[in-house]
Amino acid sequence: MRSGRGSRALVTILAVSGVASFTLTIPAPAGASKSGSSATNAATSHGTFAAATTPNSTPADNRLLVTVDASTSAEQAQEIAAQAGATIERRVGDTLILDPVAAPGALHASAATIDAIPQVRAVESNGRLHAFAAPNDPLYSEQYGLLNTQPGGIRAESAWNDTPGTRDVVVGVLDSGILVNHPDLAANIWTNRTDINGCGYGTHGWDSFAHTCTPIDDHGHGTHVAGIVGAAGNNGMGVSGVAQRASLMSLKMLDATATAASPRPSRRSASGWTRKRAASTSECSRHRGGVDAALLGPDGRTALHDAIARANAAGILFVAASGNGDAGQSGLNLDEPGVDLLPCEDTNPNVICVGATTSFGQLATFSNYGATAVDIAAPGDRILSTVPRGVCGQEDYCLFDGTSMAAPMVSGAAVDVLAAEPDLNVTDLRSRLLASVDPLPSLSGKVASNGRLDVCKAIPNCDGRPSIAPTKPLAVRARVHSGTATLQWSAPDSNGNSFTVSGYEVEGPGGVTSVPFTTTSLSLNGLANNTNAVLRIRAVGTGGSGPWVSKTVRPYAGGYIVEGNAVVTPVGVGGQTPSPISDGPSFPADAARGIAIAPEGTGGYIVDLYGGLHPFRIGAGSPLPPRATGGPYWPGWDIAGGVVVSENGGTGYVADGWGGAHGFRVGSSALPPDTTGGPYWPGWDIVRGITLVPGTGGDWILDGWGGLHPFAAGGSKPAGASPGPYWPGQDRARGVGL
Repeated sequence: MRSGRGSRALVTILAVSGVASFTLTIPAPAGASKSGSSATNAATSHGTFAAATTPNSTPADNRLLVTVDASTSAEQAQEIAAQAGATIERRVGDTLILDPVAAPGALHASAATIDAIPQVRAVESNGRLHAFAAPNDPLYSEQYGLLNTQPGGIRAESAWNDTPGTRDVVVGVLDSGILVNHPDLAANIWTNRTDINGCGYGTHGWDSFAHTCTPIDDHGHGTHVAGIVGAAGNNGMGVSGVAQRASLMSLKMLDATATAASPRPSRRSASGWTRKRAASTSECSRHRGGVDAALLGPDGRTALHDAIARANAAGILFVAASGNGDAGQSGLNLDEPGVDLLPCEDTNPNVICVGATTSFGQLATFSNYGATAVDIAAPGDRILSTVPRGVCGQEDYCLFDGTSMAAPMVSGAAVDVLAAEPDLNVTDLRSRLLASVDPLPSLSGKVASNGRLDVCKAIPNCDGRPSIAPTKPLAVRARVHSGTATLQWSAPDSNGNSFTVSGYEVEGPGGVTSVPFTTTSLSLNGLANNTNAVLRIRAVGTGGSGPWVSKTVRPYAGGYIVEGNAVVTPVGVGGQTPSPISDGPSFPADAARGIAIAPEGTGGYIVDLYGGLHPFRIGAGSPLPPRATGGPYWPGWDIAGGVVVSENGGTGYVADGWGGAHGFRVGSSALPPDTTGGPYWPGWDIVRGITLVPGTGGDWILDGWGGLHPFAAGGSKPAGASPGPYWPGQDRARGVGL
């Protein structure tokens, strides 16, 4: 990679790795699109006018922006305006700015009419959303590579109209590591949820040098690459990645070493070995992730080839940089005999090799090329992205040059494409990207596709703006009471063509209830106790309805008592007794120390004296709760003092006898916040219970004398509880619930 000049700090990093993208997708049904002629877009609903009137895009005035085919004549444009009851204020490129002749409402009411005209590609109000979905990141104006402006940009703006990416797609950044707590990356960092390859829950990748699960970017190159792929977009901070949403996995295969021969010894370069790359590539395959990189020379060809083949079998796309010429000078022709670059010349069908272009659409002078060895080009000159502080002084962002900056452009584009079409296999994904280029004279005969990446072309009908439905709501959870269940959720990852969903549909035994997009919870009443009910929710946008997400609940009245041998007895309240449990643990001795019911009412957990958590189900046909992990365990120590599950069911705490509250996770959730401000009695086995107060972030621990002690768990420490029973010096209390 070469240095560049600009308004940001300057840095030179000599490394030849690129970035690979791989996919781990959670399939979702494709959104419905209305039929129409692919040649003319006739009778096609573009879905953009409704998007332009959402709360995030309030119209600024009474004008309309109408984008038409480039072949639309002046006479045809006048006819379009006439049908809208408007005049043409001016024509900017292919966009007509229409002013109303009569009442403003008449012009907006005619939007659907003119939207159906064959030459019309989009109809939008003159609001904050214009023709493109430009994000609010303050440094975005310096990211020429993402703009729709030609000849330099890859038209990410138009692609974002349909999808900003998705965190369901994992991108393995095979480089010098990633600064995972960079403020513009943290939201998009991949987190280990399944204890892969011995790496614990909550880790973010693998270090092939140190053989640890905590790869640290001691160079800056990998963090820069990661930001190009997937810096969080539209978050009001810094820059945007090509994919504004992604899951970035840090796979460290390059190490920072002093470069004594450099004209400036303070400069550092990242170096690595083919065996590290092969190992990291294999890690990606285990993670179902993706990889990237390029090492000059033929060493390790077979090992690397086999590793990429395993990635291909796992459905992983391997995106690599073409390299930066001879010692970072003029680019080399990789098609010439004796000029070898791995993996660009690897024969596996899942490899994409990427050259670099400038803001003028020219092949960068430093970029390697080759009509057969290099597949595609992307912006790689003067690219602004994320870095750790210290690389460019105290800056969080820096300009780098190199094909290492071009490759992650393609990786980010792959995320955007998969967000729109999650069922694409690796072969079709590669073909789609290589077929989606802007042909440029400077690339003719220099790369196999003869062009530079165009993200919009890679997403079907991006220019025509077909109707695309939102994806599924996130973090769907439920909490039951007697005869009721409350469903909660978060906004979906992708909003289709509407930029914010227009609302949600919640389905229960009583039918479907529609709620506005500002609503994120709904209580359903009249449910039968001790009977499983399936609740479903989906997001609704201007592009249609997204996929359903289901949640099984089992309302009940009463509770449960657990004996020391783990026998659980239901306890009735008001004449109603909950269902018995099944598939729970059985202890031959006095080992059970607490019981917690999951919020859905379908099951729960028993904690043993060592801290072990044992799931059980309630009633016939209920799902067994997910395995609880990440919590404490004290072999041989009778120290567990109780267990509680949070209101959303994703986390909980085990209390030890001294007053410590230890978080655990349920399924794929993250660990809960550390607790603060609570009691602690070193050496005293005195804790007899723990309870959470829903919605407060503050909770209590019970001691054996009956004392209630507040602590904070991600919120404020609650006020003390009203006085209850108290037995000084007598170990009588055994449990508490609030």
